[in-house]
Amino acid sequence: MKPAPAASDSQQLSVLVHRSLESVRPLAPALDALNRVSRRPTPFASLEYLEAFEANDEHAVAGQAPLLLVIEEGGLAIGWVPCG
Repeated sequence: MKPAPAASDSQQLSVLVHRSLESVRPLAPALDALNRVSRRPTPFASLEYLEAFEANDEHAVAGQAPLLLVIEEGGLAIGWVPCG
């Protein structure tokens, strides 16, 4: 069994909080690529879908912003979660 890498050898994980779809737009190509290689890719995990959803959300509350969490490792996006 291979030992776990030392803390200095591994990349640090970080979670970035985004409060608008516009702030996630620069990451869209990387996030779409993650979805394509996912074990279970979904059409609902794309910025394009979220934009359409937000534009047509009949339950939207004025002034309410979406919450999007982007997980990065060593500065590269490795996952994301749209939370609402």
